[in-house]
Amino acid sequence: MGIFRGKARADSWLFYPHRITKWKIFRLTVLMSLDLLVLSAAYYLAYYLRLDRLDLGSYNQLFWVTLPVYVGANLLCFLFGGMYRQVWRYANFYSALMIGRLVLAGTVISVAIDYWFAYEMRPPRSVPIMFWLISTMSIILVKFSWRMWVSFRANYDSGRKRCLVYGAGSAGELFARHASASANFPYQPVGFIDDDSNKKGRLLHGIKIYGSGRELTAIFKKRRVDTIIIAIHAAPGSVVRDVFKKCQKLEAQVLIMPEMANALDTEIFKPRAVDIKDLLRRSPAQIDQERIMSCLKGKTVLITGAGGSIGSEICRQVAGYFPVKLIMLEMSEFNLYQVDMELREAYPHVKIVSVLGSCADEGLVEKIFVKHKPEYVLHAAAYKHVPIIEENIETGILNNIVATRVMADAAIKHQTERFLLISSDKAVRPVNVMGATKRCCELLVSAVAKTSDTSCRFSSVRFGNVLGSSGSVVPRFLQQIADGGPVSVTHPDITRYFMLIEEAVGLVLQSVSMSQGGEVFVLNMGNPVKIHEMAKHLITLSGKVLDKDIKIKFTGLRPGEKLYEELILEGSECHTLHEDVFIARPEEGIDAKKIIEDIDSIIQTAQTADTARCRDMIFGLIQSDFVSESSRATSGRAELANEVSIH
Repeated sequence: MGIFRGKARADSWLFYPHRITKWKIFRLTVLMSLDLLVLSAAYYLAYYLRLDRLDLGSYNQLFWVTLPVYVGANLLCFLFGGMYRQVWRYANFYSALMIGRLVLAGTVISVAIDYWFAYEMRPPRSVPIMFWLISTMSIILVKFSWRMWVSFRANYDSGRKRCLVYGAGSAGELFARHASASANFPYQPVGFIDDDSNKKGRLLHGIKIYGSGRELTAIFKKRRVDTIIIAIHAAPGSVVRDVFKKCQKLEAQVLIMPEMANALDTEIFKPRAVDIKDLLRRSPAQIDQERIMSCLKGKTVLITGAGGSIGSEICRQVAGYFPVKLIMLEMSEFNLYQVDMELREAYPHVKIVSVLGSCADEGLVEKIFVKHKPEYVLHAAAYKHVPIIEENIETGILNNIVATRVMADAAIKHQTERFLLISSDKAVRPVNVMGATKRCCELLVSAVAKTSDTSCRFSSVRFGNVLGSSGSVVPRFLQQIADGGPVSVTHPDITRYFMLIEEAVGLVLQSVSMSQGGEVFVLNMGNPVKIHEMAKHLITLSGKVLDKDIKIKFTGLRPGEKLYEELILEGSECHTLHEDVFIARPEEGIDAKKIIEDIDSIIQTAQTADTARCRDMIFGLIQSDFVSESSRATSGRAELANEVSIH
């Protein structure tokens, strides 16, 4: 019975240890034999240093009697203390501490055995101390030698890409440590850049910190690198954009580290290409998880439009707050199937109820409320694409407004605790039917809250575009780039607000937890982004050259499209307890009964397919609303802040 697999040569085991059948036993034998030699030498050296002579003299017999005790006790401590289960190529400070503790334990046990057997002579008292010190240092050196060899190979491997690491914090340190411990890692850091001036000139894992981002160009040329790696936890979009712009001029590659939460996986740890989300990102919003948890935990939550981009993300995040039941209402069978399967697997503790149908169907909605008695309703269902709604006005009205009316009436009838409408930035001074329907829905929710005798807290939340949502501009641009161009932009000056979908939904749930009734919440979307600039960034990120490989074509504004969107009328917002959530002017001056009557008339007209009259009626209602709103906005922010108090 040989220990070699197949026809492997007997002299190849040093180079192909994976061919050894009983590799674990062989590895343990080699490591214990090596430790035995180190411990024996350390014990002799301890006597030599104490006696200052090679000949141990009268202690010679005692040395040979106690040697097996000291070596054996330490080997047993190593064996049962986990020494031989360690992966030494990733040895660190804690590995050294473990060695020191185990050698100390073995030495104490050996001394105890000496006193137990009461030899005629005992080792000098300094011998155990010196043995512990010498053994600890020697074994650390032996164990760390593999880590040192891997690091040496990694640092002197000419095949790796030389890179500068932007960020000498925890993420940068982790990157440098991983690079030095992995010989197959494709990047070799040759320097750090950090905006903290106090770090300049210092060393991190033996790698120098050369300066700040302002000196990036000079450092890049001096160090002869071809890659910049951004290693900053949740790096702000302004930093990513600045580095990306400078590296474009230098014709350098820009990569970014993944989030620290995923960095334990070797493959995930590798830097990835900069994404459009990185360029647009901002400082992450701080979500009050405890407040949302206290609000949703143990509740029955109904989410409409559950298969859409926003609706499905709301479902994911709500499920994470331990509701007792999650009801998902969606018209698209395939979208509902996808989110249903995902949530059942990810959140087995939540009872998932999937309902296929329209929330404008009064009979279906009534059955849902009677059977499941939802305590929270998050109404995200709506048609949202401006050009399509412009060509299908009646359908847009019947879907967006009627669905909101049906859901709000059901919430009142069945005493729902809270109702939140997902609105849009297009509801501010709308010039298209889609935006007008959203503003009508906001007014309807506020009017219903005023006229109904209910404890239900009705509110709306308004925000702009989210990256990654269905039908958004980014996937369309990417498809046009993949097709060879041109990339179609409606106008060179058109701007839009953008937010990551996860962050937007987190703030939506924050709004739910703060609702007192009647508010129109507005999310802080940061600064508006030029669509033209976004198109140019996407072309570059796709590895193409603007105007050479891919051109940008301006097609003109589409029907109902504005150059820029607003989230709120200037001076008409109030602050809340959350810095990224505001409240638009409270609907104090509206005639709630008249608004409901007007909206019912619009619905009846839409059912008659009178397109022109529908458009006139809906914009007549909205026009009078935002004109009066603009005039009242001039009263100033301080006066409005006194009208609403969030507790």
